[in-house]
Amino acid sequence: MQSTIECVCGGEKKLKETEFPSEIEINRTKKPQFEDYVEQRVRKEPEGPSRDDVFRGGAQKLKISSKTTERYLNELCSTEGPYEKVRTEKGWVIRRK
Repeated sequence: MQSTIECVCGGEKKLKETEFPSEIEINRTKKPQFEDYVEQRVRKEPEGPSRDDVFRGGAQKLKISSKTTERYLNELCSTEGPYEKVRTEKGWVIRRK
């Protein structure tokens, strides 16, 4: 995938082709997709899907790093987020607050 970025060279703005999208571009597309993925998993599994399976499965589905999806999940489970991590006898699960 190619994207165009703008650079300033000698006071002139020029467009430069890059082979890879920037981290910001990835976040703008992948984060909402991951949020939808979490919502689907939580609705499908009323007892709550496994925390590890959510971030690892989301990484596999969206073709991004599991570190990135773990970070997204931590934001979603923050005090301001719509989900919470709950410890059960099966381990940590994700549930809607």
